[in-house]
Amino acid sequence: MSLVDGLLNQKIDTVSSVVTDGYGDKTATTVYTNIPCRWQTKIEHITNSNNEEVTTTVKVFLLPGYSDIDYSYQITKDSVVYNVQLIKHNYDLDGELDHIVLYLN
Repeated sequence: MSLVDGLLNQKIDTVSSVVTDGYGDKTATTVYTNIPCRWQTKIEHITNSNNEEVTTTVKVFLLPGYSDIDYSYQITKDSVVYNVQLIKHNYDLDGELDHIVLYLN
């Protein structure tokens, strides 16, 4: 059982993979729907995967089953679309993935 199991009392509407074709058009494909999460509105200044300093507005905690979520994915909650800026994998004392934290804007 994950440390955050009892805290996952909110839901993400959809998680979509976004691909850009040769013409610059973006296509979103829904990968997950109704994901249990801990949704925390929190403004933070972080360094993202491109080594740029960005401001994020949401911190999301997820179970380890969603570890395939990537930086190119979009998160939709309450009809608002968020982009993934940083992904942190947190491990337990046995070295197994316990939960994932996404930073969104």
